[in-house]
Amino acid sequence: MNIATIIAAFFAAVLGSLGMGGGGVLLIYLTVFQNMAQLDAQGMNLLFFLPIAALSLLFHAKNKLVERKVCLFPILREW
Repeated sequence: MNIATIIAAFFAAVLGSLGMGGGGVLLIYLTVFQNMAQLDAQGMNLLFFLPIAALSLLFHAKNKLVERKVCLFPILREW
């Protein structure tokens, strides 16, 4: 892993945590600079997104920015 990969991952994580589309940064980096197939890059983006989303949810819940009653109904409805 080189420094460019670490920098791209960092900026993708920061933008993703802010809700600004960090996946776009990661997809462009993987397809253009790492010559990865688009479908593989999309799968990597999904694996990258899940822990970032969980961490962001924890921070927002800690700051009382998540309305639990609003979130609970769609979750239970799908089960």
